[in-house]
Amino acid sequence: MFYSWLHLIALVVYLGAVVGFWLMLLPAVGVLEKHEERVRYFVRGLKFYNPLQVGSLGIILFTGAFQLTEIKAAYRETFIEYLAYKLGLKLLFAAITLWLGLRLQR
Repeated sequence: MFYSWLHLIALVVYLGAVVGFWLMLLPAVGVLEKHEERVRYFVRGLKFYNPLQVGSLGIILFTGAFQLTEIKAAYRETFIEYLAYKLGLKLLFAAITLWLGLRLQR
C-alpha cells in the first residue's frame, strides 16, 4: 500500500511540475524583452524544475517496478495478455521523458 501512495504522490508532483513549466515558466520567459534576461530566468527556473521532474519520474518508475512482482503473481498466466502491452508503453514513455529531462539538464 505504501508503494501505491508513493507512486500516486510522485505522479501528482510530476504532472504538477510539467503543468507549472508550461503555464508559469514559459509565459514568464516570453514577457522578458532581452535575450540575456530570458536565458537567465529560464536557467533559474530549470534548476528547480528539472531535478523535481527527473526525481519524481524516477520514483514513479521504481515504485511501479516494485509493485510489478505482486501484480505478476496475482495475474499469473494472463499477465502478458492483460497488462504487458500497457506497462511497456508506460515504461517507454517514462524512459523517453527521463532521457529528455537529463538532456535538458546539461
